[in-house]
Parts: sequence; C-alpha cells; structure tokens
Amino acid sequence: MADFLLEIGTEEMPAHDLGPACAALRDKAMRALTEQRVGFQEVVVHATPRRLVLWVQQIADRQQDLEKWVRGPAVAAAFDGSGQPTRAAEGFARSQGVPVDELIRQETENGAYVFVHRLEPGRPTSEVLSNILPDLIADLPFARTMRWGDGDFRFVRPIRWLLALLGDQALEFTLAGVPTDSKTFGHRTLAPQAVTVRSVDHYFDVLRERFVVLDAEERREMIVRQAQRTAREAGGRVKIDEDLLQEVTYLVEYPTAFLGHFHEDYLVLPKEVLITTMATHQRYFPVTREDGSLLPVFIGVRNGGDRYLENVKAGNEKVIRARLADAR
Repeated sequence: MADFLLEIGTEEMPAHDLGPACAALRDKAMRALTEQRVGFQEVVVHATPRRLVLWVQQIADRQQDLEKWVRGPAVAAAFDGSGQPTRAAEGFARSQGVPVDELIRQETENGAYVFVHRLEPGRPTSEVLSNILPDLIADLPFARTMRWGDGDFRFVRPIRWLLALLGDQALEFTLAGVPTDSKTFGHRTLAPQAVTVRSVDHYFDVLRERFVVLDAEERREMIVRQAQRTAREAGGRVKIDEDLLQEVTYLVEYPTAFLGHFHEDYLVLPKEVLITTMATHQRYFPVTREDGSLLPVFIGVRNGGDRYLENVKAGNEKVIRARLADAR
C-alpha cells in the first residue's frame, strides 16, 4: 500500500469555486475508487488559487479480484431429455467465451439454471488511475468554465501542469493537451521555478519550502492570528466576517496580513457603508474600538511574504481612498 497524489495546476481560480470543487473532487474520487474495487484508507483534498490536490492515503496496489456468477437459461431449456446441450446452452456458453462442459447447474428459488463462474483478476492500481483520472477531472462542476487555445476542453481556468504520483511512481496520462509530469511549482512570485517531486511525501516538503501553505485550514488560522495581532497593535479589534475569511483563505497561498490607514474624515460615513467598501469591494477586514466604532484603519492580506510590504500597503491605501471617495 502507498499514498497517491494528484495535483491539477492552473491559472488562478475564483475563490468561491474552490470550496465546492474540493467537496466534489473528494466525493467523485471516493466513488470512482469504490466502483473500481480499489481499496483506500482516506481521501483528502486541498485547494489554493493555483492548484487542486487529491491525496489518497494508503491506496491498494491493485484492484480486488472480481468474482461473479452469470446466469443463463433454465436447465430444462439448456439440455434435452438425453442430457445433451441445446442451442440455448451452446449460445450462452459461446457468449461467455467458455465451452459448454464448463456450464454449472445450480438450484435457485425460481428453479434450476445453468451458470458460468467468472473470476476477473484485478488490474494494477496505476493502470486503473491512469484510465479514470482524465474523466474524473473533466467532470468537476464549476459555476463557469472556459476554453483556451485551440481546444474544446473546458475547465474553470487553463490547466498548466499535472502531477500524478503513486508513492514514488509517476503515472502517465494526458488531459487538455497537458501530459503528466513529475514537476510542480511553488508560489508564483516567491518560488516560480519548476521543481521535481520524488514521492508523495516529498511533495508536501517541496511546497512548504516554496511558500505554499497547502492546507486551507492552516491558511485560515494564519490569517486570523495575524489579523488579530495586527489589530491589537493598532489599538483595536479585527472584525472578521466568516464569508470574507473563507474567500480570502482561497485567494492566497502564503498569507501575510498588513495594516493600512485611511483619513479619519471618512468616519462620518455610516458604519455599514465603510464596512461594505472595505470588505465587499477590497476584501479588507475592518478594525473596531472597544465600543464597536470603527478605527480609520483596515487589515489586508497579501499573497506573499513581507518583502516590500510597505509598497503593498501604500498601493492599497491609494485604492481605498478612491473607494471611500466614491462611497461618500
């Protein structure tokens, strides 16, 4: 038994699509593996803006053998009075690819029938996965899909790379003109170079070393922790809306919170207008005083590290000034 990993690398996907896509990928993978008689322990799905990752833990190395009994005509119709096979018996045996003398007579609740006993040996899991994965990926549901290049294949965003590993074995298939490879990519700006992945275990180390926090729950906790600390340093409390937090979590691979400011003259606007401008339009988290009133600051989350963070802060402050002027 080994672990299996599939990574679908894409252009940045819409944040609101990633939660449903994770659930669908997990359900479809579990259903497909069960239908294909491939045992597994657990199925885990991760998503970032640039990748969907299917991780099947402790997957069997081959299908279970399939044993089945195929029922044919009744014994009375399959053999004449002298016990010789009839055309019905010969036709059934021929359709099953066996000689007539391998037909087995068995009693059922509806009488005696002839049967063929078939044993289908299980195929290697690597072969099964290479066959089912293209259709599994293509069948993922998205609110909107697109075509790119000259092809007819549709997906939420263009697929740029495919990684499929069974333990340390690279699996081969092609989808939308993209062949699987043993390479992945780190954060788009912090570690954009391709890197070879040796095994499923190595994959997780590669991403972490290259500034990709794969687990959405871990990214979520990082955002909350950083936002709370940043708000305390500003003398207030961060106001975290769960829907906004979910969206921001799926907008970044490596979150870094920062504090921005706007002119306090805008505080004369209704609180609801300010919050809508910050949260809905800019994906910022508002900061409040102890009494619930707003401070003239906001918390943004950058997809990257803290290098040149002052430039990021200044750019966002320039944008929020224009948004607030429109709001006023």
